Amino acid sequence: MNIGVSRYFTKLLAISILLGAIPVITLGLLSYVISSNSIKEKVIRGNDLILAQIHLRTEKELSLVDKMMNQLMYSTLVAQTLNKAVTQYDFQAVGQIQQEISFMQSYELGITDVVLVNLQKNWLISSGGHFNSFTYYSDPTLFSRYTDTDQQFNRYYLSDQSITVVERLPLHSANPIALLLVDISLDDLDAILAKNKEFGEMFIMDEGRKFVAGTSSDEHLHTAIESVVAQSANLENDKALTIDLNGKPSVIIPYRSSYNNWLYLSVISLDDISMDSREIGRYTIYICTGILILTILVSLYSSRVIYSPIKRWYFALRDLVSGSDKGSEIDIISGKLKSLLHLRQQMSDQLKQFFATKLLLGEWRRNEIEEMMRSYNYPTNLKQYVVLVSEFDTLEGTGYTEHDRYLLMFAVSNIAGEIVPPQERFESVVINHSQVLIMGSEGNDAQEARLLAFERAMDIQKKVRQFLRLPLSIGVSKVHADLKEIPQAYLEGLEALKYRIRYEQESLLFFDEVQPNRELPPIFPMQLENELIDSIKLVNEDEIRQKLSGFLQEIYKNAADHRDYQIFVARLLTDLLRLHQEIGGVMPYDGTVSLFERLFEIKTMPEIESWFMQMLIGPVVKLISEQKDKAYHRISKEVCAMINNEAETNLTLEVCAERLNYHPVYVSRVFRQEMGINFGEYLAKVRLGIAKRWLRETDMTINEIAQKLHYSNSGNFIRSFKSSENITPGKYRDQTKD
Repeated sequence: MNIGVSRYFTKLLAISILLGAIPVITLGLLSYVISSNSIKEKVIRGNDLILAQIHLRTEKELSLVDKMMNQLMYSTLVAQTLNKAVTQYDFQAVGQIQQEISFMQSYELGITDVVLVNLQKNWLISSGGHFNSFTYYSDPTLFSRYTDTDQQFNRYYLSDQSITVVERLPLHSANPIALLLVDISLDDLDAILAKNKEFGEMFIMDEGRKFVAGTSSDEHLHTAIESVVAQSANLENDKALTIDLNGKPSVIIPYRSSYNNWLYLSVISLDDISMDSREIGRYTIYICTGILILTILVSLYSSRVIYSPIKRWYFALRDLVSGSDKGSEIDIISGKLKSLLHLRQQMSDQLKQFFATKLLLGEWRRNEIEEMMRSYNYPTNLKQYVVLVSEFDTLEGTGYTEHDRYLLMFAVSNIAGEIVPPQERFESVVINHSQVLIMGSEGNDAQEARLLAFERAMDIQKKVRQFLRLPLSIGVSKVHADLKEIPQAYLEGLEALKYRIRYEQESLLFFDEVQPNRELPPIFPMQLENELIDSIKLVNEDEIRQKLSGFLQEIYKNAADHRDYQIFVARLLTDLLRLHQEIGGVMPYDGTVSLFERLFEIKTMPEIESWFMQMLIGPVVKLISEQKDKAYHRISKEVCAMINNEAETNLTLEVCAERLNYHPVYVSRVFRQEMGINFGEYLAKVRLGIAKRWLRETDMTINEIAQKLHYSNSGNFIRSFKSSENITPGKYRDQTKD
């Protein structure tokens, strides 16, 4: 490593600069963002208040117009006038109504015209805006837009210069007798918006979302706003909506009137809002740049001060341990120290495992055991010792393979090391396919040591099932008080595991509990085996499984030695292979291990039962079934040939069975299974066909035909023929000859 260009010093300097620069930059960005957002929020809040004021004023004027219209429309004067045949000479009635209309226009509401229309008598009274003071009209379509029953009634009608407020009499009637029309100038609404505008543009849209008034006449802007409103049908009051209008980011503040469902909008361009915040950002950059320069100078000085002792440490330790010199000084120093510690720990663990392995194999003398115990800091206060031997019950159907078994056993060792405290155990080791753990107890009570071993073994099984999802069986030795007896305890644990074939998976087996009862010699269940083989020959799968399960349970239920189990299942395997050979089958062999070796590798009874069904009994049953199908087909085919060729003779089932050398009952069952009908029905069907042919082609009498086909009398023949053909033989002959 070139110490002249120190990586650590460079990193230290970079970190110091970053520690000073990040807060400064963050503070500058936050101040700019906060000030920008504050300006934006103030503008939006101000426009929101202005929009509310515009809404209140506009709604107030519209509600005042509505009240005056209702007062005029439902006044006694209007009611009496509508019922009269008013003419231009009724100066008093017309004058009074015009006086009321003038009163409405006296308010500064922007009312340009007020028209009272009698739809039944076709006359109107106006303030003189669009019509004369009193006029008869002859065009019935003049006011049709206000009375069209095909459209929903709308009180507001928009034109280029004004908005017309309509009141019907009777109210909301589909066929009104009169109308009151009030025109309000749009210039008045525009003036309200222009007067209250401070930032952005203001708009008012009617219930149909057409522009009523606004501070901008830009058609492109109108189109963009209409599109946004159409897409956002459920605009919420006072909730600003950030959108893109004509390529510019903007904010729309909506306010929907509950009075007439008009929509009041404030449109603000974000570019206009950000102009004020840019000046703030410029000053923020100047201040942050100055602080950053000062931070760099301070970081350079402090890094040199901190780096000086690191440099001395590096030169002092770089030749202590051989290894890579890549990285910074701290990395190299840390790596060399870790290498020393890891090498020491690794050698210590290997020596502990070596000691435990040789102890299990009985290769240490007593004085060597005591010396090693002190060297490796093993607890010397243990007085009772137990050996736990663990093996997996099976790896089939778990996603693991045999190649994974060795690594899995090391995983079990790690789990056992975590569960059993160091003061209670020696180093766990893996021998062949077993994980072996020596553990002890401080007390003198053997039962207490046995109970402790039981609890630890149960915890190990639980954790293995939880993390590895594998069934683990554990053999537990007897309690021993001398470390020289550990080899014997190890053999006891292995021996106990061999008896797990009696039990379910995840067994916990104590050596002194699984020892066999040797008072009576085990007896091979010959009768059960014969019943099993008979079931196989009869191809009865349900009975096969029942007999096989009963056979295995019979040889395992007695307290026999595990060697007797192997002899019994090997004898069953031999007898099944002999049956397989007798029926002409091919010996099942995959070319790797023999069937006997594979059988002795299986540890549990359910697996042995499944293995027998899959490897031997299944193929034998399939072969016997195929052979039976061929025999059934041949028998039924020969019986059919006899019937077809000898139907005119006195042929019976017994005669056919005698020719085929089978029992009549067996022939009858096989024939019905293959043909779907019994022997007698098929024979009658063939004879009926012969009778129909003779009736068509010969002049034999019905009595002669009945005798030749061996019917007892002609009456039986006629009944049988009619039952099958729904017609008598005589009528059948007449129809076929015609």
